[in-house]
Amino acid sequence: EEEEEEEEEEEEQIDEEERIIATYKPEVEPKNPLKKEFWKRHLGTDFLVASYLFLISSAAYMFYTISRLYSTTSAHTLANAFAGVLFTLASVYFIKLSYPETIMLMAYRVMSIDPKDMTFVQRFFTANEMLIALWLFTAGF
Repeated sequence: EEEEEEEEEEEEQIDEEERIIATYKPEVEPKNPLKKEFWKRHLGTDFLVASYLFLISSAAYMFYTISRLYSTTSAHTLANAFAGVLFTLASVYFIKLSYPETIMLMAYRVMSIDPKDMTFVQRFFTANEMLIALWLFTAGF
């Protein structure tokens, strides 16, 4: 009887996740940058715009710091290059997280998991995508 309840709960959770994806993600992903739908999909929220700007600035910083490695290999320059790589990785991850369906799925999963059932590492480091991205960003400092 308990197994049946657990199976039903899993099915409900899967159905809810599919409903969230169907609600927020377009049926056909817009691929033509000449169409308004493409830009609305990829720059349609403030979070998406900020994430893309963060990627552009992080990539520019990363390329600058890596180019500085050719002229000097001091510890400071090496640390800046390492930080630039981590910031760029974090910004790519932030873009992935910025789409409405991903945010809603993440929020749903966070609300449906009991923190008591998580390990220490899951609770503070890997419980969801946002924690992973924030730790990448923090590691850059």
